[in-house]
Amino acid sequence: MRLDHVSIVVDDLPAAIDFFTALGMTIEGEAAVEGPWVDRVNAIEAVQVDIVMMQTPEGQGRLEPTQFTNPKAAETEPPAAH
Repeated sequence: MRLDHVSIVVDDLPAAIDFFTALGMTIEGEAAVEGPWVDRVNAIEAVQVDIVMMQTPEGQGRLEPTQFTNPKAAETEPPAAH
């Protein structure tokens, strides 16, 4: 079994980075992403996201924590666990 590339949406990107770093992952890069391609992929207009690419300890897998800056996250019922 292996992990190739998984993207997860998070509410707090710095906290997610801290969490996955504590698990042994390392940051490969960070970027703010927006534009027509991102809108098309997400099927939402005016998308703006901050992403971080992290590498698993053995170097084979990638994890991409993603935080949307636009649109703002919708409230959930019941509230999300923190």
